[in-house]
Amino acid sequence: MSPLPTFNASSIRRPHLMVHYDSPRSNRSLPGRARRLVLGSALSLGALVGVAGGIAAHHSYSASYDLSRTVAVEGVITELSYANPHVEFVVEVLDDPATAVVEPTESWLISTSGPFRAEGVGLTEEVLAVGGEAAVVGWPAWDGSSELGASTITVGDQTFQMR
Repeated sequence: MSPLPTFNASSIRRPHLMVHYDSPRSNRSLPGRARRLVLGSALSLGALVGVAGGIAAHHSYSASYDLSRTVAVEGVITELSYANPHVEFVVEVLDDPATAVVEPTESWLISTSGPFRAEGVGLTEEVLAVGGEAAVVGWPAWDGSSELGASTITVGDQTFQMR
């Protein structure tokens, strides 16, 4: 029987394992990897900060409003902000409508849920048109300002349950 042939393992070409440091592709691969690593890290950090910021910015209704009592306000809508994070509008309470005096006596900032939820219950920008009348029942702000967290909003013959 003849002996097995001997061979030198270094003489076998394995193209898929060979690294050519002087090839143009290898010169691009390291910066490309670094670029992907930096971009991936930045995106991950941005997402983490965005989520943490959103959580910190979101607050409980009970932190802003006194849920143990309600206030009813009726008047004319004079301003409207139909945007995130909350739909807000200003209602100017008028003197007794039975009198000829229609001067505003006080203004209330009404805060509701966001536009997505408001539209979901039918409270659209068109319903809250500036110049229209609204009746609002809500919770007063803890700080004593003229702000209400809306519970129900009535415009015309439509009543919207917000909370």
